[in-house]
Amino acid sequence: MDKKYPPFDSSIEGSPPPSYTQPAVDITSGFTNLNLDSVYSKPTVDQCIAHLKLLGAFHQLREDIATTDGLFGLSDDLVNQSSKREEALARLREKRWAVYVARAADRFERWWTVCIPSSQERLRQSDVLSGDAFQGIATVGRPIPFRSPPPLDVLMVWHSYMLHPRRFFHDCIRFGKMDFWATGLPWSVIDPCIDNSSFDFTTSIEAMRAFEASTGLAWDNLHDRPSKMLNCPKCQKSVECQWTTLHAFDSSQYLSKGTGYADKNFSACCPSCNTPITHDVLRVEKFRRDVELLLNDDCPMPGTILDFSGLPQKTSGQSRDTLFFPNRLILAALKSELLDISKGGEGDLDDIRSTFEIAIKKKSLLRKSCRHYITNVVDQAEKITVRRMLAHYWDNSSVFGLDLVGAVIRQCSFIEKMHSIDWIHSPTLTATMERLIGKYDRYFAIIAEHPNQIAVPTLDVDLAWHTHQLSPPRYYDFSLQTTKIFIDHDTKIDENKLSDAFEWTSKVYQKTFGEVYSECTCWYCEAVRESHTSTVGRLFRGDDEPAGLARLYVSSKDRDPNKTPHISAHNAAKVESSHKDKIASAKQAQLEASYQKACRHAKKKGRNPPPRDEYMYAYAWGYPLYMPYYAPYMGDPCVTDGMYAGNPACMDVTDQLEDPTEDRPAVRAALLGAVAGEEVEEVEEAVGVEVEVEAEVEVKEMSHWFLSDLASSMMEFFDASLSRSTDPTELAMATASVTTSMKMAASSQEREHTVKQHIGLNPSAGTTYVPFQLLVLGDPQLEGDSSLPDAGESFLPSLEELRADIITAPSWGARAALIQKRLGISLRDDLTKVFRSYRKRLDLFGNDYYLAHIYRTVSWWSRPTHVAVLGDLIGSQWVTDGEFARRGRRYWDRVFWGGTRVEDKITGHAALEDLGADGKWRRRIINVAGNHDVGYAGDMTWERVERFEQVFGKANWEITFGDVSLRKPVKISSDMDQDIPRLRIVVLNSLNLDTPVLQEDLQRQTYSFINDVITSSRPVEDRKVATILLTHLPLHKEACICVDGPFFDFHAGEYGGGVKEQNHLSPHAGNGILEGIFGMSSNPNAPGGGLGRNGIILTGHDHEGCDVYHHISTAENSEGQLWNTTRWRDAAPLVNQPIPGIREITVRSMMGDFGGNAGLLSAWFDQKIGEWRFEYSTCSIGVQHIWWAIHVLDLVTVCGVMLAGLVSGWRSLCMSPPLAKASHIKREILGQDGKPGNGHDSTTTQHNGELQKEGSVESKLTAQPPNW
Repeated sequence: MDKKYPPFDSSIEGSPPPSYTQPAVDITSGFTNLNLDSVYSKPTVDQCIAHLKLLGAFHQLREDIATTDGLFGLSDDLVNQSSKREEALARLREKRWAVYVARAADRFERWWTVCIPSSQERLRQSDVLSGDAFQGIATVGRPIPFRSPPPLDVLMVWHSYMLHPRRFFHDCIRFGKMDFWATGLPWSVIDPCIDNSSFDFTTSIEAMRAFEASTGLAWDNLHDRPSKMLNCPKCQKSVECQWTTLHAFDSSQYLSKGTGYADKNFSACCPSCNTPITHDVLRVEKFRRDVELLLNDDCPMPGTILDFSGLPQKTSGQSRDTLFFPNRLILAALKSELLDISKGGEGDLDDIRSTFEIAIKKKSLLRKSCRHYITNVVDQAEKITVRRMLAHYWDNSSVFGLDLVGAVIRQCSFIEKMHSIDWIHSPTLTATMERLIGKYDRYFAIIAEHPNQIAVPTLDVDLAWHTHQLSPPRYYDFSLQTTKIFIDHDTKIDENKLSDAFEWTSKVYQKTFGEVYSECTCWYCEAVRESHTSTVGRLFRGDDEPAGLARLYVSSKDRDPNKTPHISAHNAAKVESSHKDKIASAKQAQLEASYQKACRHAKKKGRNPPPRDEYMYAYAWGYPLYMPYYAPYMGDPCVTDGMYAGNPACMDVTDQLEDPTEDRPAVRAALLGAVAGEEVEEVEEAVGVEVEVEAEVEVKEMSHWFLSDLASSMMEFFDASLSRSTDPTELAMATASVTTSMKMAASSQEREHTVKQHIGLNPSAGTTYVPFQLLVLGDPQLEGDSSLPDAGESFLPSLEELRADIITAPSWGARAALIQKRLGISLRDDLTKVFRSYRKRLDLFGNDYYLAHIYRTVSWWSRPTHVAVLGDLIGSQWVTDGEFARRGRRYWDRVFWGGTRVEDKITGHAALEDLGADGKWRRRIINVAGNHDVGYAGDMTWERVERFEQVFGKANWEITFGDVSLRKPVKISSDMDQDIPRLRIVVLNSLNLDTPVLQEDLQRQTYSFINDVITSSRPVEDRKVATILLTHLPLHKEACICVDGPFFDFHAGEYGGGVKEQNHLSPHAGNGILEGIFGMSSNPNAPGGGLGRNGIILTGHDHEGCDVYHHISTAENSEGQLWNTTRWRDAAPLVNQPIPGIREITVRSMMGDFGGNAGLLSAWFDQKIGEWRFEYSTCSIGVQHIWWAIHVLDLVTVCGVMLAGLVSGWRSLCMSPPLAKASHIKREILGQDGKPGNGHDSTTTQHNGELQKEGSVESKLTAQPPNW
């Protein structure tokens, strides 16, 4: 059934795209007599118009403050001596506005505290545990009947606050101000206060006096006291601080940094106790107050009351509740330490963050915070809750959940854009508002349809979205009904990610609704449209443009591109990271390629190319600032670091707890370079059709086509167009046909020979020596039985806790009661845990040596030249660094004892070696990164990759071996004879080829490696070179080909939205490997007939194993798929045909549950056909239960032999001569009846000075042995 999307009429006469320059006769006719009293679920036309008026008032206020000379002691004279006076003057105006906004935020906090009533008491943890009542808290408020609005500066802060809907909702719940939440912006009260002509904001004298009486503040911000009063964190005495101390101009920084409260480097000293006070000190003091409220009043910490969907959810009260994890951790383990850190202005937020980072790694502290839940690790969601809590303190010392100064400053960019477009004076204002509301409905439909993506609004959509958010309850209900979650309005987002997300939104909108998304013809929007316009689509569907685009070109012919409704980028922020420059360069290169394509397309259509030179200047406070590169998606140039207490337009990703997961979909790698027009014309002439893309040769040399949807479309276009040309390369096809036939004819013999080749037997006189013999193992997953407790479980933990409680008990009676009540339970629980823990230890021990048995047995038997393990070396990517190191030691000391990691000097560059010259390769283990080692794309981090590489070796590397035995016995050098057969081994981390990813720079590193592999490859016609690709994830294949069918799962948006799990690579990524690394093409006129490079692919991941043949489709199927997959056993007819194809073997796991498998790959150069040949066989050692049974039987046998030996030894000891002698002498003395005997003389005589017995004892023992 077709999906239904919100319709709106895009053909209304007189409603061109929302950008206008001609004024109406009566400029106020469109916004008088607005109906603002009615309540609707969605924003209305009149509400949007009233919002535009309010934004006009904010703009007027901003201009007035910034241009008032001498305000806050900031005189224009400060910059008169500057060599760049105009630029310095713009920064001076920015500073005036920054100080004013800081004062406004302070005044709003006062108004919030004394004028906004609390409808409930402050939230407590017990309220959350109450269940259903807390879940329905969004409906408990009653609107406050405002009779007059607050001052315009306070109203401006309130406006920006509500445009962060989750934070506003969160704070209203925490402070019990749900009536304020239910009120929203009172349009009917605000609109009459705004003059329709000048947009001046005025109200009655009574309203002004009421505000001043209730708050103790002046109505006008500028009439308020010139200093800021705050309390000393140590002695709580009042301290007076200046708002700014800026007094001099520094040509190197435009303005020197002051030490006032509104300055970045705020510094004051308490006159009573001499305690230094800074912004950091005030933020730590805020944290200390919140901790004390948690300890004393049971008030939860900020960031711990809404779930990851932004909803209030009841909690069971059990110790593992994720949202309450920071509260539990503080109460159980960190309260004293955190209070000591934050006491009296000492310590900083870095110390607090470090305390949490250390705590979540300590098992003892985790057990204290999770008393009823056995755990030794913190899961990812709990780490996120700690980060969300700490985010309330970064750059924020106010009582609110965000820095309101930064919120206002970011909104100023949107306000400036609304003023430039000037919809408020449009002659078709009402029609424009109707259009953008309809477009907003479609925008939300896209959000609902794609919950794991970021949808970026255009300026017209954003106006409707902002208007809706200013009615919080109605926006909350609409969001839940449409998307099932409370959609937030991101306060900051990386500008590069913002642009990528905007490209995606534009593409989806155009595909879904058949219309252009951004009604703008600036160079950026044209480049974005061109980036998702398929060249194949133009070829087969014609060059039909989206609906409305022709009308857009006509209406925007003479329009200023700075006054058009393109991307809304007021929340764009620059990311402070070590890779920011590389990411920015990649984004610029990607846009450059799309822009050049848009220019070529415009010329073919007879239009002028979209201008771009004016974007070398960004206008800040009316002054054009030259920038080497500027685009509408970038951060506001009017925001300068150093002007504010916290930079509103910057994100420092280093200020995060470990394992961040809030990153959203990744930046795709750039398509670099463009082909000159002459080359395109040559291709057009050769093909006979219009070509609007880069030449195929250039694309392949760049090798970035593999990484881009745009370039992929280029390749499809050329494959389709070039295949029509006459005179195909018949000679190449005939040669390839003969070659593949010979390969297939020998296939059955090769399979028989493989094992014998590995063990050194000669099956026939004609068998060739095999120089490369690879033992390949899949997925050992070192962990043992994961259902049991961890092997590191401490000894008798419950008794340890009982001991601690007994020591702290107030009396001996209480101690006795504790012992009586808990001793038996503790012993029972602890002994059970101890038993299971030692069973775990035994399980790990046995599993390790079972895997070692496989490796040693097959290695001894087959004598491989090389060994590879295809990923999942350990059992989980989520383990701590300490546990990872322990499993690494088990890997090398037990499983692969005697094996060594491939040295960095080999993996650090594309090495070139003689095949067989270095005997150390028999002991080196080539380790491939698996998802259980480093994670999937959505949770892979630099830290995980780095620890993997430290223990197991590089994740991406290659090496080439030359078989000099077939040429000449000399050392191969960099200029080796190209005729020498070469075997190229490529080790690839394929886990982050698909998107979304958690960290784009990791993905970019893998892409860069692939590009290096492609660009350094020999020509596809060179059959003396073959490639063995070792990677973890199998290539895409249809369902029912292997046990694992195609499957993707993604993290929730709150966890970053990245790839959470996948069975195969996506078709795009897999095809990129086939067409990129192996150079295959469906075009028979391509080099080498399109057959590509010789080689084989070995993968892991699918524990059951699989053996397939990837090949070009002989006939395009219904889905338009280019590549097909066939089981290898059924692929003989395909291999015999001259079509591109390659074998992929997914190695069956070596784990005991799958039979303890090992793969044997043989590779040798066949001089008869002039290329490398491969054969593969599987060796199964047997399930682990057999190994256990044998070793248990061995143990029983050894124990039985030892016991028999002990018994035999004891018997021998008991039958020794001294004992027998003593027994017989006793009988001789006493006689048989126990009386003295008379048969022998028992007297002794002295002979030669010695005392001797008469008679022979030995003869008596021999004649009459003792009776036992």
